Amino acid sequence: MSKVFIFDPDNNTLGSIKDVLEWEGHDVRGSSDANCALKRIMAWIEEDGKGPDIILVEYFASEDDPLYRGGGWLSLELRRPDLATHALLVIMCAKGKAKSVTVLAKVFRERYGAAAYLSKPFNLGMVRDAVNGLLWAHTSSRS
Repeated sequence: MSKVFIFDPDNNTLGSIKDVLEWEGHDVRGSSDANCALKRIMAWIEEDGKGPDIILVEYFASEDDPLYRGGGWLSLELRRPDLATHALLVIMCAKGKAKSVTVLAKVFRERYGAAAYLSKPFNLGMVRDAVNGLLWAHTSSRS
């Protein structure tokens, strides 16, 4: 069983992704608040010494967030050397047309170390397949 953390300010999206991944057998935790997400990820690392295997992050902050801390902020925080997370990072983002998907994937990879980029809107099968594929590839590369 793999461990997945999801950050998405939209509780409906967060809940839907969580349900699909739990149905697949993953241990899933999440948060709709970026600051809370960071605290929960740090607690998970402290709890088992490793934390999540993969972290899904909605790039943009909610307009309701007074500090405007979104996935960009969270992704930078996850790269802190003191955090010691080795989780694969997947950035989800509603911005970008077909031409710019490759450009955004490159920017997210270079700036945040993202393993993948999922362009919204997506269906839940795409999220499931992306998570399972990344986890499979990561596990296979360590063998």
